[in-house]
Amino acid sequence: RFGRLATSSSFRTNTWNRIGLGITYTPVRDHKVQGNQLRKGDLINLGNRVLEVVKTGFCKTGARGNAYTQLELRDIETGKKKMERVRTDQNIETYESHAVDATFVSMELTGKFSNGKPEGKVIFELDEALQEDGDDTVEIPAVKLPWPAMYYADDVDDIKLYFYDEDKFRNIKMSDKVTTIVKEVKKMGENAGLVIIENGRKITVPSHVKEGDEIVIKTDDES
Repeated sequence: RFGRLATSSSFRTNTWNRIGLGITYTPVRDHKVQGNQLRKGDLINLGNRVLEVVKTGFCKTGARGNAYTQLELRDIETGKKKMERVRTDQNIETYESHAVDATFVSMELTGKFSNGKPEGKVIFELDEALQEDGDDTVEIPAVKLPWPAMYYADDVDDIKLYFYDEDKFRNIKMSDKVTTIVKEVKKMGENAGLVIIENGRKITVPSHVKEGDEIVIKTDDES
């Protein structure tokens, strides 16, 4: 298995490739670590929820009270953040995370939105299947992906999908900038205007931009 790790007291520091799978393993922690060893980016199981450690701190209850690790956590499923604290000597279950090179294939959106994100699915082709004899394509629920960045997934060359516990989706990393061409100017004002770019998106641009111009935009906010 390349999901949860076997119990051990050491901390892995090596990065390696599983032969033939095109999967890059980043440094990971053991199956369980103590609360005072948790670090930003760790994935933990707390209250039967998979949570990403966003920030850690230390606190103590009174001069002779118990010592705690204060945690800011993000729920992998919902994206919601919350604060928790665990004893510094408490054993916490952690998960391994691995990256897979991927290529955007298509997206099938319903036209509906949930919490500002489109509903539907986005399909990627993986360099190699997550599991032996498995499919080399994966469907990710659209609400779990970053928008509007995903509208530009077909325009970037380097996409990495991150998984935990073998094949559970964690997040995606891709270029934060793309180069595109202005296909049509819809409206232009004194300082800014509305244009249509190659992928059909309507975005706001400075007033000096004209049809046929090549522009660079940030995928996270289309600026």
